[in-house]
Amino acid sequence: MRFFLKECLIFALVALSLMAKAQDTLTINGSIDKVFNGRVLCINPMYTYGSDLPNPKNYVESIVKEGKFSFSIPVKELELYLIVIKDDSVKNRFARFLLLPKKTEIVFLDTLLKKYHLTGNDIDKEYHDSIVPIYNTRKFTPEQIHKSLTSWIEGHLNSPLNTFLLKESLLKYISDEEALRLYNLIPDSLKANSYGKELKSIIALYVGKTAPDFSQLDTAGAEISLSQFRGKYVLIDFWASWCGPCRKENPNLVDAIKKNSHKNLEVISVSLDDKREPWIAAIKKDGLGSWKHISDLKGWKNQIAKRYKVRSIPCNFLIDPDGKIIAKNLRGETFPTELSKLIH
Repeated sequence: MRFFLKECLIFALVALSLMAKAQDTLTINGSIDKVFNGRVLCINPMYTYGSDLPNPKNYVESIVKEGKFSFSIPVKELELYLIVIKDDSVKNRFARFLLLPKKTEIVFLDTLLKKYHLTGNDIDKEYHDSIVPIYNTRKFTPEQIHKSLTSWIEGHLNSPLNTFLLKESLLKYISDEEALRLYNLIPDSLKANSYGKELKSIIALYVGKTAPDFSQLDTAGAEISLSQFRGKYVLIDFWASWCGPCRKENPNLVDAIKKNSHKNLEVISVSLDDKREPWIAAIKKDGLGSWKHISDLKGWKNQIAKRYKVRSIPCNFLIDPDGKIIAKNLRGETFPTELSKLIH
């Protein structure tokens, strides 16, 4: 009897281990036109933003044999995937799927990969049936679309789609307060995917949060860090010499700094340039030489810009003496006045 119980326990543990492994793997078995026999299909997560998340170029390959292909991807949460044909000469031949870690079957019905039949992963169907119709811009205004998406999230709090919808469709159109409210409604168990992680890092940069420290070299090669200015107001300005809107905004920036020069204020301009000469020339031409300028000359891959989730420039953050973010994206003719109201 004791031996029997031991055997049962071992069997149960093995079964649980296999179940856990299955839930951590996206397995795809598919069919495609035999014209692609011998060609290589590639699948990889589509991260539509720069971050420290896994490299989107780390794709998985499968050689088509007799019109069949298969993928096995270690993953625990919902992700958006792209399937392409390696070294393809046909433009826009790809397929996108929202998938959970499940056994999935995909049958492509055309050679452009636009028509397909998918089974085993209902989340993709839920997205196309419930969400895609909301995006009908001919039928709905942007405000109606955003309201409908918000209502959908509120009514489907346990859906894995929530972090994807909030990050990809709503975040840039709603206030920080509204984004935080929706984020807090979503169960923590659904925030472990790349979209949930990205939302968490973005929310960490909202007004009232502590500004992340950083350091980079200035134009003279000296290291400048945010923390060395603790006790002062600091305006962190992201720009580049090649950025037309930035150059157009620079007179407002100069005016704002000049009118508040008597106050406890420091400015750190972070350049997204990738060449030193035009960066230095623009500083001189635009009259920006009275404050700190830093850059790693890596363009959009600038480490500070990545840490602060900068997606477009010009962009700025105002930090108070305690290191808290108190304002973002001050600009325009009212810039000097708004800055004066915020610093003492």
